[in-house]
Amino acid sequence: MNKKNILGQFYTPDCISEKMISKVLCLFPHPQKVLELAAGEGHLLNALCSRAKLSHITAIDVDSENVDKLQCLNPEWDVIHADAMTDLPSLSKGTYDIALGNPPFLGNVVVDSHIHELFKKVIGYDARMGSKTRAEYIFICQYIELLSEGGLLAIIVPDTLISGFYSAMFRERLIESVDIVEVGEITSSAFTSTEAKTHVLYLKKQSPTKASIVLTSDRHGTKSIAISNAEARSRMDFASYINKDTDGLKQHRLSECADVSRGKYTHKELKSLECKYIHSTTFNYDHDIESNLSGERHLLKGDIIMCRVGSRVVGKNREYRGSPILYSDCIYRIRFRDAVLKEKFLKFLFSDKGSSTISSLTRGVCSRYITKSDLENILFV
Repeated sequence: MNKKNILGQFYTPDCISEKMISKVLCLFPHPQKVLELAAGEGHLLNALCSRAKLSHITAIDVDSENVDKLQCLNPEWDVIHADAMTDLPSLSKGTYDIALGNPPFLGNVVVDSHIHELFKKVIGYDARMGSKTRAEYIFICQYIELLSEGGLLAIIVPDTLISGFYSAMFRERLIESVDIVEVGEITSSAFTSTEAKTHVLYLKKQSPTKASIVLTSDRHGTKSIAISNAEARSRMDFASYINKDTDGLKQHRLSECADVSRGKYTHKELKSLECKYIHSTTFNYDHDIESNLSGERHLLKGDIIMCRVGSRVVGKNREYRGSPILYSDCIYRIRFRDAVLKEKFLKFLFSDKGSSTISSLTRGVCSRYITKSDLENILFV
């Protein structure tokens, strides 16, 4: 495994750096003291320096090669070789105007005493010692502690933090503690070495001043969406809100007209039963078998099925037309109580808007998934 994979290094493309810095200077026009905790090759800092006169720049990186290059090319910068997720006593807390960030993609990190205290002190987030937490949480809290009051953070984060089910509590604490100004969606093709969906989070270190958050997307030009802080606790990704316009037509919420359930058995358990079943790998088959199965734990002819998880298959759906059969916990079964509404929902699923809606509901980075709650709250006409 090469060094970039080990350190989770995905350097910021110039096109993203320029857009971020344009937004930063709109929100904070005259910065003086600037910080980046995982500076990499310096793309973000260089983009800012080309457009603003700064009095002090601090760049930190865990990679000694990057540190040497940054110091050689920018002798006037304060370049430090350090792990930004540890205590940083050489930095003065509460003194930086702007913080820029594209943290390494490291996944989960074990919570030690420093991380535990940092979370509690900065946003009141309680992470148990010895448990695992997202590396991005640590970077965000480090930045907030180091920013001056009213200071601005612009940081690239994975979709997991913005819309992930298990990030909801962290989002809630963040929304309650600071002023989240905007969340900008970045197209998945922007980073050439990964397909992971990312966003830019812009926040100010100050008490929340408004009841809404602006969402944008680089694929939708200047279009923006304002969502409430309450909505943002669940998720704050542009894609999940863009499809809610129905041109005034009557809407039906899926949970009000159908029962949604996931299979009881894992794929491994179903294989051990040596019977026919529906899983993501057998999704397209309608089994015509002799069966006395019925009831709540099985698929019946006419049920709609959908893949719950899997980067390549999540959201895949169709109507099952075979004999009663078991289905795995990777499959959602959607059973309607009204045939007319079922046909409307199928028509919606096969439309461009339906496909876009299902795609927008998926969460996660490496393995995409759809939560039952998100599926049940789909609105269709």
